[in-house]
Amino acid sequence: MAQTVADVLVGVLEQIGVRHIFGLIGDSLNPLGDAVRRSKIEWIGVRHEEGAALAAAGQAKLTGRLGVCTGTTGPGSTHLVAGLYEAAQDHAPVLALSGDMPRKLHGTDFIQTTEPDLLFRDVSAYTETVSSPEQAPAVIHQAISAAYAGRGVAHLTLPQDVIAAKADGGISSVATLKPRPELAASTADVTEIARQIDAATNIVIMCGGGCQGAADELRALSDRLKAPLVHSVKGKDIMPYDDARCL
Repeated sequence: MAQTVADVLVGVLEQIGVRHIFGLIGDSLNPLGDAVRRSKIEWIGVRHEEGAALAAAGQAKLTGRLGVCTGTTGPGSTHLVAGLYEAAQDHAPVLALSGDMPRKLHGTDFIQTTEPDLLFRDVSAYTETVSSPEQAPAVIHQAISAAYAGRGVAHLTLPQDVIAAKADGGISSVATLKPRPELAASTADVTEIARQIDAATNIVIMCGGGCQGAADELRALSDRLKAPLVHSVKGKDIMPYDDARCL
């Protein structure tokens, strides 16, 4: 069977490690839902699209990898927006997918019509309509790249007839679709930080997401400096709440 645009989209998501899509299905998303059904990705149904966006954002914050959520035409898409601000403000890579009416119905006051690209512009680092099978591979690549590069929301509008159409090739350079590497402080920065610590009288250690996997080092640093630990939202799960070092 020939691949559709929906198959290409789901295929690249599966290839880069996406295991769940959160959302509510609807007529305009039926081709996407069918492609997911034939993949290894699990569709997680929700009761409200804002919950889908929050779930995708939470997953992205915990794993550092792309979270995916969907809403169908009209209200289904508008409900996503409120939840996506969570991802935008917390710099979580999320791909939001909006179902849309067939292109021949655009501009006809079709039921529940909206302008998703305008709606999502404020919350998204990238928003675009997949307007043809020929354009789809490049736009899908661009959206995922933008979510990872900007550590925020990328949004695609998916007209039903386009995602159901035969794909015009696959997505190239899939290996580049991955999280940005973490950056370490320079030697000069570490030296200056050590100087400031030596000069300080009272020290508190703030643990953020960058401390994931370094609980033992945090304990040792806290003991050496006699400094209590506090955490950011992304650092909540690094240390147990009953650890004597934690405030």
